Amino acid sequence: CGQQLRHDDPASLRQVSGQLTTAVTSALPSPLSFRIKFMLEQISDLAAGKSNAKNLFFTPTDHPLFKLARRRAQGKLEALRPTLDDIRLVKQRGMWWRVGSAWVGHDSAAVKKQAQQKRAGESELVALAKAKGMNTDVRRAVFVAVMGAEDYLDAIERIGKIGLGEKQAREVVLVVFRLLGLESTYNPYYTVLLQHLLSTPRTGHSHGITFQYAFWDYLNDVAGESPTTAPLATSAYSRRMDHAARALAHLIRSGTVPMAILRVLDPTQFTPHQVRFLRKFMPEMKRMCSGKGKGIPSMAKVRAGMSGNAMMDLEDGGRARGKSEAEEVVAIQALVKELEKRVARFENVQ
Repeated sequence: CGQQLRHDDPASLRQVSGQLTTAVTSALPSPLSFRIKFMLEQISDLAAGKSNAKNLFFTPTDHPLFKLARRRAQGKLEALRPTLDDIRLVKQRGMWWRVGSAWVGHDSAAVKKQAQQKRAGESELVALAKAKGMNTDVRRAVFVAVMGAEDYLDAIERIGKIGLGEKQAREVVLVVFRLLGLESTYNPYYTVLLQHLLSTPRTGHSHGITFQYAFWDYLNDVAGESPTTAPLATSAYSRRMDHAARALAHLIRSGTVPMAILRVLDPTQFTPHQVRFLRKFMPEMKRMCSGKGKGIPSMAKVRAGMSGNAMMDLEDGGRARGKSEAEEVVAIQALVKELEKRVARFENVQ
C-alpha cells in the first residue's frame, strides 16, 4: 500500500515521513534498535522515490489470488477434476481443495496409465487417418474426434473443442461423409452425426450446403470411382454406394435434407453410376416411407397440394412449401415412382 500512498499524495507522504522520524527520535532513547532504523529508512526512501524501496512494499498485483484470477481469465488454469475416491481417501491422497497441498490424486499409477493409453490411442488414430487419405491437419483432427468419440454427442463436443474456423468447419461434413463409405458395414452412427450437424441452428445451413455439394460430386462421380464393368456386390464401390443410399434416405425421410438435393439428376441422361445409385436408393426410400408412414391420407386427398409432375417437386424441399409430414411422405413416394419409371429405361446398365 506504500506505493499507492505515494501515487495518491506524494507531498503528504513526505510530510508524514518527516514527522514520524522526528517523533520517533524524540520519544525513544538513543541508540534506536535496528528494526526501527530500518523501518524509518525504508519509509524515507519511499517518500523520496528511491528505487531500492519499491520491491519491499506489497502491491495488489503481487497477491497470489490476483495471479490466480489472471491465469483463470487467460484460460491457462486447468480443473483438478477430483473423483469420489479422492474425497474418500483424503488422508492418503491429500487435501485436494487446499492451495499448496500435496495432492497425489492425479499422480497415481492408474491415472498415469490411463493417460498413456489415451495418448497411444490418439497416435494410432492419427496414423489410421493418414492411411485413410486424411491429408490435412484439420481432417486428421476431425477424424480423431469422430473415431475416438463414444457417441454422436461426444463427437460433437470433441469437434467443438478443435476450434475450427468458418472455412475449416466445412471439412467436418466431408470427413464424416467419407467415413460413412469406408466402413465395411453400414454404421448409422455417421448418419445420425450428419443429421445433427445439418440440424444445428448456428452452423446447420453451412453444413447443409457443404453436404449438398459433396453429395452432388458423388452423384456426378467426380472422383472417378465408377467401374467400366459391372461392379461386384461385395466391392468397395458397391458398399459405399449402399451406405450413401441408406444415409440419404434417412436424411430425406427425417426432413434434414430436402428432396431438392436430387435435382442435379437429369432424368433423360442418367449415367451408369447414377442408375446404380438410384437402384439402391429407391427401395430404401420406399422402406423408410412405408415403415413410418402409417395413417397417411390417400394420394387423391393431397394431390391438390402437389404439382402435376412429381419431378417438379425437386425444385424445393417438401416442408419448405409448408407441407405436413403426411403430405411430404406422399410426395416422396410419388417421386420414387417417377424415378423408377425413368430408371427402367436403362436396363442395359449393370
